[in-house]
Amino acid sequence: MMSKEADSNYVQTPLVVETKNVQQPHSPSWSSWDELMGGDLKMKVISRPNDEIFIEREDDIIDPNFVGNVDVTQAEMNDYVVISYDGYFITKETSDNDLSQMEEIFTKNDPSHHGYIRFVNVDNVCITLGNGDIPQGLELAIRFLSKGQSAIVCSHYKYAHPHGRKNTCIAHDSVAINNVKEKGDEILSCYDLPPSTNVAYRVYLKSIKSSSEYQSDEFRFKVAHQLKVVGNDYFTNEWMGPNGGFGKSKALKAYNNATKELISLLNDFEQREKVDNKVDDDDDGKIKDQVEALLVDCFNNISAVFLRDKEYVKAKEAATQAIQIDPNNLKALKRAAKASMMSCSFEESYASLEVASEVKHDDAEVLKLKLSADN
Repeated sequence: MMSKEADSNYVQTPLVVETKNVQQPHSPSWSSWDELMGGDLKMKVISRPNDEIFIEREDDIIDPNFVGNVDVTQAEMNDYVVISYDGYFITKETSDNDLSQMEEIFTKNDPSHHGYIRFVNVDNVCITLGNGDIPQGLELAIRFLSKGQSAIVCSHYKYAHPHGRKNTCIAHDSVAINNVKEKGDEILSCYDLPPSTNVAYRVYLKSIKSSSEYQSDEFRFKVAHQLKVVGNDYFTNEWMGPNGGFGKSKALKAYNNATKELISLLNDFEQREKVDNKVDDDDDGKIKDQVEALLVDCFNNISAVFLRDKEYVKAKEAATQAIQIDPNNLKALKRAAKASMMSCSFEESYASLEVASEVKHDDAEVLKLKLSADN
């Protein structure tokens, strides 16, 4: 049984495979590998892989040699794209494979059955190009894809996850438990990616929405929600060292971008209410409630980031912002209490705990914090 870290079988050396028929990266071809960052980042445009990992319906199965009438529109910076991707680290067993062998395996098979070790599998995530929501190499490759196209992307670790990451297998239609994802009758296992490890991705560009189309409340809410998901991923899987490093900065960036979008949405609601002297309709009121709930979640998550890094004043400020929106939010009250206590603001801590006790009098963490405050 392979350990989650699988740390005895990975490759730290630079990519050295040969690339032939290299074309300019602005025009990736279907018949060659293209260099995007010299030999350190290569991509090969293919159809959607004929693989159950990516297939949602029978008509998603596409001949890997099919060219057909492809929508040639490519995503630009600040566009919103929906993608699915999985990532594998290149092992000693697979490092001798040439690009043609890798293409055959990644196009027609599950790479994990051929010596490649999966560390991430994500379905239908919405990202903003240029935001750095995903690794640099993967984001760059997506900019050269058209809607409905897929690619194999081989990346040096400096354009992927230089510090490694914990395993992630998630999907909207899956049940994820630790490092195992169940999808239909198939069980996908993911393993921790060691630092300084070269990787290969398969990515499918499902849809593109330009920034000029970015108007509806529902879509803006979806973008903010995806930013929260991205932040959670960095917080959980890429927090490195005592101060979080790369994971902390990326998580905070995602959460802060989400809060900006949500606050902008709430301001728009307020302006509409002033014009109409009421919330427009039941749907408007419903999404406003969802926006406020998500905003509270994001402030709570920002507080968690600062608590983890022992920045207690900032943690208290973020929790307080959540409480201002939802005065009875138990999670925010507990985080405000803890941050206040750790920053020696004992009266503020006790005040938050009193409200938290009214919300849930038998909460174990509240009782523990009150005991610490009394002592």
